[in-house]
Amino acid sequence: MSEDKGITESQRRGGIGESLIEARLKSFAQVFRPLPLLEYAIDFYCRLLQNGKPSNKTFWVEAKSTSHFDNYWRESVEKETVVFWLNQVSPVFIIVYEESSDNCYWLSVEDNRQNWISKLQDGNRSITVSVDRSHILRKGKEQNSEFIQKIEKEIIRVNAIHGIPQFISKGYRGYAIGYIPILRLSDGARESISGTIRFGFNYLVTDSILRNDLQNAYRLCKLLADFDHGHYDHYLLLARICRQLGKRDEADYNYKTAIGICKADPNWDKKRQRDTPYIGEIVARIERERLNRRM
Repeated sequence: MSEDKGITESQRRGGIGESLIEARLKSFAQVFRPLPLLEYAIDFYCRLLQNGKPSNKTFWVEAKSTSHFDNYWRESVEKETVVFWLNQVSPVFIIVYEESSDNCYWLSVEDNRQNWISKLQDGNRSITVSVDRSHILRKGKEQNSEFIQKIEKEIIRVNAIHGIPQFISKGYRGYAIGYIPILRLSDGARESISGTIRFGFNYLVTDSILRNDLQNAYRLCKLLADFDHGHYDHYLLLARICRQLGKRDEADYNYKTAIGICKADPNWDKKRQRDTPYIGEIVARIERERLNRRM
């Protein structure tokens, strides 16, 4: 018969902390616990409540507990865990329960994104996460307006990182009245948003071609090439559309532009996958197409 080792002080405190954090979150959010067998998991998956109903505004919470800390709570966290937090599709918050004060203090992962990303490059296996007493998770929805506003702001920031621009809607009698958030984008968010716009243009151009609306495809493809002029395929597509519209000189110009972009790329052959043609092969194909269409 195995001996019952009992519950350690840390386990006791951790259980109490999780329960108190969950109870306070439930005053303004729907809260779920993940499956216990997941290798990587957040302690709480949450959806903000609006008019008493769960909304599509989600955020995750990592719960921590301690007996007491002075000005800061600190913990060394493995880099794999930090990367896991940073890669989530919803904002992550770290909430620390302090038993001596019976308070819960929160920290936004997004506020530390750039700092932690820079530390991922060093030789250490972990990153020190630090939480101060600036932000308290209180009892009751009205007492947590600061935290709720922060959650909504961080949802916008995380969406931008994943290339999803967000319109803040203030519906009025069926009309979408609202605004675009004023947001300084990180390098990663700017690249992701640009990619979303580029792919969106491509969808619209292709849709116009399939609908046999070549004038609209031409208009949209010109906008795409002007917006993202570093990709040869935009100019190649524009050349083909111009060709179908009988714009021979413009088609020829865009073929030449596509070829010029290819020839100016010093990294294609170095980074290409095995099933990807060499840049010289791509240039030759475009040149053959261009010359065949001129004959």
